[in-house]
Amino acid sequence: MTARLLSQGRLVGAALPRRLAAPALGLLLLGAGLLLQGRHELNVALFLRLQALAAHAPDALWAGLSLCGLGWTAVLLAAAASRRDAWPVATMLWALVVGGALLHGIKLLEGMPRPAAALPPALVHVIGTRLAAGAMPSGHAASAVTVALLLCWRGTARRGIAPALALALLVGLARIAVGAHWPSDVLAGVGLGLLAAPLAVALEGTRPLRGALQRPAGQLLIALLQLGAAPGLVLQGHDPLAAPLAWALGTASALDGLRRAGSAWSAWRRGRPVRGEPLRAVAHGAAPAAPVPATARPARDAALPRGLWLAWAAAVATLFLLRLGAAPLFDVDEGAFAQATRELLASRDWWHTTLNGADRFDKPILVYWLQAASVALLGPTEAAVRLPSALCAIGWCFATAAFARTRWGDRAALAAGGVLACSLGVLLIGRGSTADALLNLLLVLALFDLWRHLESGARTPLRRAALWIALAVLAKGPIGLLVPGATLLLWVLARRRRDALRRALGDGVAWLILLGVALPWYAYALQRHGRAFVDGFLMRHNVERFTTTLEGHGGSLLYYLLVLPLLALPWTPLLAALARQARALWRDALSAWLLVWAGFVLAFFSLSGTKLPYYALYGLTPLALLAGRRLADPALSRGWRRALLVSWAVAWLPVVLAPWVLLRLAPRAPNPLWQTLLATVPPWPWTPVLAALGGAAALVALLRRQAWQLRWLAAAWVWSLLVVGAAVPWWGQALQGPICRLAAVARARAPLPTVVQWAVNQPSFAWCLGTPTPRRLPEAGEWALVREDRPPPGDYAVCARERGFALWQRLPEGRRDDGDGCR
Repeated sequence: MTARLLSQGRLVGAALPRRLAAPALGLLLLGAGLLLQGRHELNVALFLRLQALAAHAPDALWAGLSLCGLGWTAVLLAAAASRRDAWPVATMLWALVVGGALLHGIKLLEGMPRPAAALPPALVHVIGTRLAAGAMPSGHAASAVTVALLLCWRGTARRGIAPALALALLVGLARIAVGAHWPSDVLAGVGLGLLAAPLAVALEGTRPLRGALQRPAGQLLIALLQLGAAPGLVLQGHDPLAAPLAWALGTASALDGLRRAGSAWSAWRRGRPVRGEPLRAVAHGAAPAAPVPATARPARDAALPRGLWLAWAAAVATLFLLRLGAAPLFDVDEGAFAQATRELLASRDWWHTTLNGADRFDKPILVYWLQAASVALLGPTEAAVRLPSALCAIGWCFATAAFARTRWGDRAALAAGGVLACSLGVLLIGRGSTADALLNLLLVLALFDLWRHLESGARTPLRRAALWIALAVLAKGPIGLLVPGATLLLWVLARRRRDALRRALGDGVAWLILLGVALPWYAYALQRHGRAFVDGFLMRHNVERFTTTLEGHGGSLLYYLLVLPLLALPWTPLLAALARQARALWRDALSAWLLVWAGFVLAFFSLSGTKLPYYALYGLTPLALLAGRRLADPALSRGWRRALLVSWAVAWLPVVLAPWVLLRLAPRAPNPLWQTLLATVPPWPWTPVLAALGGAAALVALLRRQAWQLRWLAAAWVWSLLVVGAAVPWWGQALQGPICRLAAVARARAPLPTVVQWAVNQPSFAWCLGTPTPRRLPEAGEWALVREDRPPPGDYAVCARERGFALWQRLPEGRRDDGDGCR
């Protein structure tokens, strides 16, 4: 009867209903819920009776049904139903606005406690998180009813609305079964859903979003919502029984979002001009924009086989995913990011990070969100916290190859992407749980789109660049704006193209995107922390990093001229070839853009007081592009080929001679800890080294009939596999192995003792231990991670020793170590 009544009042397209059946029934149920709330004894009796009935079904069923009522699930379903028409997702967005306002308004007015807080624990069977406040009404029930009505109204109402509403009502029952809501809350939530759905359809009829969402920009927005639904489904807190379903729905959402994003990207690319003519000759009555002369697209006969591209893509992905969790987290950076992410998940305070319980202002929030999503999906492992960086590094290489392909052809693209992926610096930073791989990806996307805007005059690439810059600012701060902005300004001044600068800076939509994405988190952090945020983040970790030397990371003006060749191994000779061609390259507009980009990064960080090797990577991509183009040039002389052979041999030497070199350096180390660590390194993995040498020789032999550039790329790939698959894990065990083994000793004690760090800064110790370990002097009975050459004051018992580090327990005053160890 209800299904027939609602089907008679169904809406077609954006038309208003002839009968207000759904709103009338919604008001009735909302009123019934409020009346039942006033009858507390009846409400409690119904709750207990329904919980008793629900106990006959498995908890996993109710946990899964409860998951289906999340707002993220509603977004996922609406987006999945919007493959050909954006009406479902458009109305769902209106429903989220209208329903969310009504829902939170009622919750604020009512303030009703949930069953788990109002009843004795023995009476309430709780599945998942025990909630305390915000009972009336049920948001899950409202969301489930809303999405059921919207999807059925767009289809055949008579056949679909009955089972859809039945499933929605089961979601409401599940909220009672998990102990989260009273029956009155569910009634009110169902009524709210019946109100929100027709209001959303009416708003879509008067203020349509469908047309905007069907454009490429709108499709990209839907894709971002789908990608956001993946971590949202997991991070919103469910019973572990629902985790497989959350993971499955999140994966489906992410895959469909990637498909939609690819389609939107293709639509944008089809709208981009082929040979540099502006997309729109006249904008707002202005004179036609003069595009930058661009290199013509490569001829069709320059295309490489699709199989070769697939093999290249698989090879690049392997470099960043192979044995991703084999090495322990390296201190200080990796350990700090990983432990801050774990504390973010534990606190569920998604807008602020702490490290060992203390406020952490080192970096903005974006990378922590990505790492938190990965850890929530995969568990607290080294591979999970490194996965966002690995995926960003893969995207970084793919974006570089795609940019080169449309301008210089397939061979140059393959070479440029290969040079970047197999460079030592990219290999290392692309597998670290830090913000730098993410920042590099966003910088290259922003600078590539800025160039597309300059060469075509189109506004769409400019607005995309604004989005990438905003995300870069959320990833690592002002540097995300400084590098693209300075590159644009310097190139415009050097090429005397001030009209291009006026067009770039005069787009109001781009500014709205930039400020709308980047500013909210900064405003929140400033409002929450005030002066502490200004001093900790803006001043210390940005201004002071440039004006002074922090944490001993200094260097001369020539620092990056020495570091960059090492980061570019084994392709260092190509940088020398570019230096010899610099004057000729400057005459080409695109090459000049790339040179300005790299030159600004090197000059700016050379002037900085604080210098770290990976800062140079922000300018390595343009050099890799030019080096790849040079490598693909058939006219590259034999002299440069011999130089590449020498560079390749130099890159192999540290891998082969590492044990002998470290043992020789051990007595000369600056302190006893490093002397101990270097003198007691684990056995060198000779088997992978010999296998890699043989594999490189075999691969080059198999490709003897192919172009010599392909043989070089194959050999560099094998060397890169050896670095990431054997050398880095070995070095990680040499440096960080003692930390994790001592954490395992403390973790094996029951109950877990309170552990602190004294005179050391090893955030990975807290990660391995699974709990924060603040840096302070231990109190009586507490354990402390110490360096054996820097013992703390007082009386201690030695719990464990491991290659220069130790766990000590502070003894109460007057007690001496009796040799029995820690208690």
